[in-house]
Parts: sequence; C-alpha cells; structure tokens
Amino acid sequence: WSQAIGQMNDQLSPYLTSLSKAGSEVLNAFGVSSEQDVYSVVVAGTIIAATIYVFMKKTKKKAIPNVMEYLSEEADLTVFHKFWTSLSPSGSWDKPDLTRRSNTPFVVFAPVNDAFEAERSTMLALGNDAWRKLLIGHVVESELPAEEIVKLSDIVTHTRQRHSLDCLRSVCTDGSIKTRRAEVCSNGIVFKIPCLLKDK
Repeated sequence: WSQAIGQMNDQLSPYLTSLSKAGSEVLNAFGVSSEQDVYSVVVAGTIIAATIYVFMKKTKKKAIPNVMEYLSEEADLTVFHKFWTSLSPSGSWDKPDLTRRSNTPFVVFAPVNDAFEAERSTMLALGNDAWRKLLIGHVVESELPAEEIVKLSDIVTHTRQRHSLDCLRSVCTDGSIKTRRAEVCSNGIVFKIPCLLKDK
C-alpha cells in the first residue's frame, strides 16, 4: 500500500505546484481557499488514485497458462514435468509440443508424484523406448469436453494405446460416483491422476 502511494506521489510530484496554481479558481468554487486545503485535496486525490491502481492490479485477469506452463507450476506434478522435459523432441514416438496451440486441444493425464514413486521398480525395468512410450502415452488430442471424458471407460492415446480411465472415477461410501476435475489451460486440459495409465 505504502509503496503504491509512493509511486503515485513520485509520478504526480512534478505537477503538484502547477495544479495548485492553475486549479485555484476551481478549488475556490468548492470552498477550498487555503494552501493547506489545496494540499489536502491533492493528497486525498493521490490516495484515491493509488487505491484504484492497487485494486485494478489485483483484479487484473491472470493469463491462462498453456499445458506445459501449468505442469511446471504444480508442486505435485514436478516428477511428471521433469520426466517430460527430459524427453527429446524426436524418437520412437513423436513428443507432442505441449506449449503450442493446435486445432485439436491436448488432454493430459498427469500422474502425481506419488504415482511414480509407487511404480519405481516397474519404471527401472523399462528400456528407453518403453519409457518414452509410457510418458507420451499419457497425452491425447481430443475435442471432447472434460465432462464427457470422465464418462469414458477407456481412451486411445498419442501412442495409439487403449488405456483404461478408471482412475478418473471413484466410488463414495454412499455409492455415488466422484469424478476428477480437469484444469483448463489455453491449449487443452489436464487431469491429475493417482496412478500411471494402464493398457485396457
């Protein structure tokens, strides 16, 4: 707050003197006659302007991140993000560029950190091609909205594998079905999932 007021005062200081002189007649019309009154009006105006400045800055709409930016910002997706960025662009399976915007949005099923820890022994046994296929197999390009994807029993991924989507649903104690929420990005959506995708 104090910093914002200071910035506004610095910007307005060159004009304070001329304002008090040129606007004296206008101020007198409102019953402001003394220099002290003029100064008070200027200070009050500065505070109001600073308040508006801070409010607009705080309420400014945050840009929607792309999928890659979202992955990099989420603390529980750091492992998936690290593994993904370590993949070379070309290889046995083409790596989708999750920073770009395409005609068909990306759908990323991003395992949380604990999911990789639980599958450590399985991952260590994989060769380079199988490891690459595993990671890229968590990406789909689809125009289906999130509310339709969570209803699917399986889906064909970028690696042309058919994976089960049971991880998107869980049964509550009362028998109702709870579905996972998708995070909307500028070029697709991301589902945080508790496990690695498995073949159907």
